[in-house]
Amino acid sequence: MPQRYCTHCWTENPMEVTACAQCGAALIGPEANSIPFEDKLLTALGHPVPEIRARAATILGVIGNGQDLRITRALIATVKEEGLTGALRDVGVSEAAMRSLANLGACEASASLSMLAMNEKAPLAASLSAVDALVSLARAGCYEAYHGIEHLASEGSRTAVQLEASSALAALNEPE
Repeated sequence: MPQRYCTHCWTENPMEVTACAQCGAALIGPEANSIPFEDKLLTALGHPVPEIRARAATILGVIGNGQDLRITRALIATVKEEGLTGALRDVGVSEAAMRSLANLGACEASASLSMLAMNEKAPLAASLSAVDALVSLARAGCYEAYHGIEHLASEGSRTAVQLEASSALAALNEPE
């Protein structure tokens, strides 16, 4: 049977219920519909189910505005939380947030992406995704991302990350 999540406490409720059984928040109607969709997605980045966090991050990268600092900061925080601690909760969530930051052209994410790529405790897939996001940002004209790739290519602590960054740097420097 389909369920509806409460965006306030994440309790599952039957579809026919109009208020959350746990916290009493409106699930349908004017009060629930008055919350902007982007705000619901930002809240969903904290959802306990990884697939929902990843979906929210992906959608924010499609519909979001790269100039909206709330969105970029929330996605950067997601990358940090999911990848920089070494206790990665879910690689898919981190990768979705990194792709979205690249889609939004969020140059301010470059430092966090570089740190994730350098983190030896992070899963290799997450570190390589960070390099990919940096490449996308560098192609969009983000100097900080280009500098991060240069640093990874010369001083990367993992061979695979260093090779990926070197290859990306060569491709970025090729004349068109």
